[in-house]
Amino acid sequence: MVAGHPVPRGYVSRIPTGFLALGVSVVLLQVAIQVVYAGVGALATFGGALSVGLTALFAAPIVLGGLWLSRRDVSPDRYPRVAGWCLGLLAVLLAINLVMIAAWSTGSFSLDLAWAVQAAAMGAAGGTVFGAIEARSIERARAAERASVRTEQLEAQREWLEYLNSLLRHEVLNTANVIVGYADLLLAEHEGDEATRDRLERIARQSRKMSDVIQDVRLLIQATNEQADFHPVDLIELLDREVTALEDRFESVSVETDWPAAVSVQADEILSRVFSNLLANAVEHNDSAQSHVSVSVDVDGDTASVRIADDGPGIPDAELDTLFERNGRGDHGLGLYLVHTLLDRYDGSIELAETGPGGTTFRVELPRASADQVESTADRAPRMDAT
Repeated sequence: MVAGHPVPRGYVSRIPTGFLALGVSVVLLQVAIQVVYAGVGALATFGGALSVGLTALFAAPIVLGGLWLSRRDVSPDRYPRVAGWCLGLLAVLLAINLVMIAAWSTGSFSLDLAWAVQAAAMGAAGGTVFGAIEARSIERARAAERASVRTEQLEAQREWLEYLNSLLRHEVLNTANVIVGYADLLLAEHEGDEATRDRLERIARQSRKMSDVIQDVRLLIQATNEQADFHPVDLIELLDREVTALEDRFESVSVETDWPAAVSVQADEILSRVFSNLLANAVEHNDSAQSHVSVSVDVDGDTASVRIADDGPGIPDAELDTLFERNGRGDHGLGLYLVHTLLDRYDGSIELAETGPGGTTFRVELPRASADQVESTADRAPRMDAT
């Protein structure tokens, strides 16, 4: 299958074979006429060889048309139309030539019959060519129409995504931040019972979680809506910032790092959210008093591999099958789907390398930026003149 059209059903499925059979039949019929009426030796004469050769020449487009249809370069809906052109022009040209034979007969039945077969082959060949041209024209027109409709749909989708992004940013996120702010203020001023404090702390936690989810949704919209503009990103510098941010956010975490001095990958600024999510997950899902996280980077040819390991309780078996899916359930939910989506955008990948009671390890792979790309980016960077 070339164009990916569905397999035709019923009589339509036999049309390509019919073209092949018609092309072969007219040649065999011409050969039979020569042999029956003039003997096998007639095939070696100029007249006999010319009759068979011309018929074979006209039969070639018919056979090729059958092969073309069998490869499904056009929709099976076009098959009857091509067959109609073939048989229609065959009948028209044969009828015209039969009238000519009746008016100007050669005087030999075998020659008149050979004439009629050649006329039929010529008509069928012309019809096959015209039918194929029309079928391809219709296919191109419909493809252009589908592309136009798809473009309009994508533009409408882009506008809706921009609206949703704006709505999340200006309305929902601002409201969530107000809730977080007031919850923190009430906690700071609260001097009452512990039950009320617990409720306030839950409000603050859930509000922050809602803010994180909104930010992730906005990033998904941005990643889907914006045209990719990747450039070399210093992976080590980015990881160092994210590790520092993790240590600032969680006092009970210790992070061990093992990476080379510099590695550049093809990405953009959103890449930081990949590792902020993975690092935060490594701590947030660890119930121990002190969390330990290790981050290492290896380089293999054109690929940079980042391993993030924790000493948490591992991921439940019920979450493993849908861990990176949009409808994934469990505590990891949208965060890992966002990570997976962003890495797909960079032609990278994420893999759950290991999980269990001793901890979880994720491996992220990203395409490295070439030395020429890194040098080009450095040349474009603004420079400060010494004073």
